[in-house]
Amino acid sequence: MTDKPIPKQDRNTNGPGIDGVTDVAVQGPNRRLLIGIVAAIVLVVLIALFAFWPRGKTTVSVRETPPVLEGHEEGGEHNDEHSQEGVIELEDETAELMGVETERAVESRIDETIATTGRVLVAPNAQAIVGAKVSGRVVRVSAEPGQAVRAGQTLVVVDSPEVAELRGQLAEARARVSIAEAAVARVGKAESRSAAIQAKNRLDLAETTVNRKRRLVEIGAVARSELEAAEAEFRNAKAEYDFQSNVQVAREQSEAKGEAEAVRATAARLADQLSALGASPNAKGGQIALSSPVSGTVIDVHAVVGEAVTPDKALLTVMNLSNVIVEAQLPESQAARVGRGRRLVARVPGEPDGVFEGTVESVGQMVDPAKRTVPVRARVTNTRALLRHEMGVEVQIASGVRKQAVTVAVTALVDEEGLKVVYVKEGERYERRLVTVGAISYDRAEILSGVEAGEDVVSRGAYQLANARKGGGEEGGHHDDH
Repeated sequence: MTDKPIPKQDRNTNGPGIDGVTDVAVQGPNRRLLIGIVAAIVLVVLIALFAFWPRGKTTVSVRETPPVLEGHEEGGEHNDEHSQEGVIELEDETAELMGVETERAVESRIDETIATTGRVLVAPNAQAIVGAKVSGRVVRVSAEPGQAVRAGQTLVVVDSPEVAELRGQLAEARARVSIAEAAVARVGKAESRSAAIQAKNRLDLAETTVNRKRRLVEIGAVARSELEAAEAEFRNAKAEYDFQSNVQVAREQSEAKGEAEAVRATAARLADQLSALGASPNAKGGQIALSSPVSGTVIDVHAVVGEAVTPDKALLTVMNLSNVIVEAQLPESQAARVGRGRRLVARVPGEPDGVFEGTVESVGQMVDPAKRTVPVRARVTNTRALLRHEMGVEVQIASGVRKQAVTVAVTALVDEEGLKVVYVKEGERYERRLVTVGAISYDRAEILSGVEAGEDVVSRGAYQLANARKGGGEEGGHHDDH
């Protein structure tokens, strides 16, 4: 076999010749091939580890097929980025741990409703602004924002010179009342009336004279005319005594009682004045305790120990939000469809359990000239204390007409940037669907498009799925591309 000459570019001047051990020019390609094979194997292993590395039991992928939404009432056509569906793959065991529950979309009768927006207001007589009715200085604050308080509970103590002055005057008036009452008791005694005592003495003398004259007339010692004169004197003395006794006693007693009534009135006026200022008439000094007139929650506190206060300064605000008013604004064209007693459902966006039902209590009789709306008010029970004063809510008001429609549980709806989304279960896959929502009752929502009757819809835990999708949705989509 004839040896072929080695190409010039493959010769290695540093290695041995062809007749030597092994030429490097011959080994070089084999070595590079071996290195390439090893690198390929390592790359394949790394890709396999990356693909199968555990990232939790939830994987998220994003479909590029937008759903078809016909007749969307809340915004018409949407951009493609809002219309893409997401699919979450989740094992049943994991779904159970996440609290995910499903129920089928069904056809049922539901009230037609008018959709609008509203706000939450504190009910009348359920809010109190606590402040001092006199000038003074704060000496103690016993409340802080968020604290639950009961009616009559002391929240702030203020020291007021005006209260101290009134209490001093009241103490003096009460002392004068005691003196006047003692005088009334004293003038009622007969020995304290000198004129009456003198009249009594003359009466006693006249009576003695009459008795003596009668005995003398009986024995013929004096004439009967003297007896008659003695009897006349007796009658005059008795009349004078009766007069002095009754008139003087009445006058003195009247004067004493009048004085007593005057000082009592003064004391009562001072006590009422203290009570009107919120100060106890029976306390001493100038301190006044400011209490909450309603049970509720302290919303804000503006009192600081040592701060000077005036009657026009609000120190605390207390609200009772156990029952609140939902005020919705209806277009004037829709106001005639709503009346008292109609059902109103308020929903807090983003809160799965934030659904509240009440009945319409009043429909406004005046149209807002700028907005062309009519206010509708309903009272609802604030369960779980989710509603707050001036909070915005979505409102559905029943129009009185019932219809057949595909419905899902209200808790299935998820708010995503103004869009309504539900998750439909297919095996271990949960498909995100944009839906068009019609009427909403307390626990059911009408689905105009996006879900069909018979499909399993997530009724509990929908927000957990949405959060899982947001937390890993974008990254999951990128992983699927590799």
